[in-house]
Amino acid sequence: MSKPANKSLDVVDLVRIVRRFHIPELAAALATVISVAGLFAVAVTTDRAFPLKLLIGASGAALGAVIAAALLWNRLGATGTAMHPKVFLSHESAQKDLAERILSALILHDVRVFDPDVDISLGERIKEKLEEGIRKSDAFVIILSPTSKDSKWVRTELDLARSAGRPVIPVVVNDASIPDELRDVRHIHYAALERQEFSPLVSAVYKQREARSNHGVVALGKEASEPESARATGDSKTIS
Repeated sequence: MSKPANKSLDVVDLVRIVRRFHIPELAAALATVISVAGLFAVAVTTDRAFPLKLLIGASGAALGAVIAAALLWNRLGATGTAMHPKVFLSHESAQKDLAERILSALILHDVRVFDPDVDISLGERIKEKLEEGIRKSDAFVIILSPTSKDSKWVRTELDLARSAGRPVIPVVVNDASIPDELRDVRHIHYAALERQEFSPLVSAVYKQREARSNHGVVALGKEASEPESARATGDSKTIS
């Protein structure tokens, strides 16, 4: 597989850094420290520079509180529960570069992604973490390549997702075969997905989250029975 352009690599690297070092959480912690420091400065101000210190302290406290509140709102939402969709991304090791491009596109659209290569640490029980990641996800995105059928873990993850009742969204690479249990599931080819800047996948994931709450039917990851699902390829279950 050819390497993505430098611009894509930059985005992937940035997303990897944000995920690895938990930057939003660190920013919220820093904002809280600024707020507390500002309040402390106001509390201990007694000398002639009182007006200036009061202004600086109050500004710091307000800024820190606003930043922390904004990050918390973005993370949890107004109802106190996660407002962003969560997906489990299943792929074989040979498709890591492609998976990272999908992962980056989803994260940049505020989708929380569980990727076993990133989210399972040394010493943790793999199957338990897979089950947990799938259980907490709104959808299961699987990359089907010509060799993914030979991957033990891709097979295991798919079986766990189906057992948990999670909607499966297949992304097909090249001429990969579709497993029998997914032949009635609407899928999309990666080339078409990339041409459309991953918008069909992002849209489907958000609809899956809404459907999980409302028990609705969505475009990808469900049986395609609507007339508009037919495409130029003649395959009524494929987006290309």
